Amino acid sequence: MHGFSGARLRRYRQALDMTMADLADAAEVSEATVSAWETGRAAPTPPLLKRVADVLRVTVPDLAPIQEGRKDYDKDRVASMAKLYGVKFSVVKAVWERDRATRQEYIRRL
Repeated sequence: MHGFSGARLRRYRQALDMTMADLADAAEVSEATVSAWETGRAAPTPPLLKRVADVLRVTVPDLAPIQEGRKDYDKDRVASMAKLYGVKFSVVKAVWERDRATRQEYIRRL
């Protein structure tokens, strides 16, 4: 999942005094999977990310801020992201377009 941060996951898990094993059990994955997420070797799928966010009592955007500006706008992807993030379609679309404009401006300055 683009934008996912293993470091953020670790901070939220530790703030709840959870071990990797605790989170793994609650999210129904292996401890090795949680370790791979936290070290950046892997990232959870969107459904797993939602499950982990629920376990940690945070939102999906807390673990993976919306960052989609590298790709052209895709209505279906925006709709699925809005559902996953629990926000309105217009919010994801606005973030997507803002991120894309920011990236294009950065490239122009290079």
